[in-house]
Amino acid sequence: MKISWKTTAPWIVAICVLCACTGPKQPGTGVAPQNAGGTASASQPLPAETNPPGDIPDTQVFVPYASRYGYRVSFPEGWQRTEQGRGVTFINGFDGERVRLGASARNPVQLATAGFEAVRNVHAVPVNLPAGRATRVTFTSNSQPNELTGKRVRLENNTYVFVSPRGTALLDLWAPLGSDNVDQWRRISRSLQWR
Repeated sequence: MKISWKTTAPWIVAICVLCACTGPKQPGTGVAPQNAGGTASASQPLPAETNPPGDIPDTQVFVPYASRYGYRVSFPEGWQRTEQGRGVTFINGFDGERVRLGASARNPVQLATAGFEAVRNVHAVPVNLPAGRATRVTFTSNSQPNELTGKRVRLENNTYVFVSPRGTALLDLWAPLGSDNVDQWRRISRSLQWR
């Protein structure tokens, strides 16, 4: 039996599109997350970039985002926004900001590092913010591959875990390891408010 390219090509294209579009995506990366079950991967950490491209400029304009789920937070103007469930993610290259709501009330470190690959250098400290008392979990991890170039970088992460009678909320901030975002991340973490 002879197979015609004209009749099989549309099916091949449809299968490729279906494969590319299925499965959950890690916000901002365009690829399915690894270790979505919350365990750190055994893969090796990537080396830090020599000149990390993740610094948020000191002149960056921040704009407010108000969620219908009862929180407000500032984010850098021009970053791509994605709303998923009750959460929201803002992305610019390998830099990101994300709010997650409703996670189960378990260990803050487990909540913060769930879904990240090659987690290392984990530290947790209590902090007081305008939104309330939280645990700040800092750690390094590998990024997911860029959806266009396939490039991956080593990330530094700050996650603020808030636990209250209303539930658990997380504010994730990440950038290439070695970026200087201390002031900008402080501004974002202090902008989080409950309504």
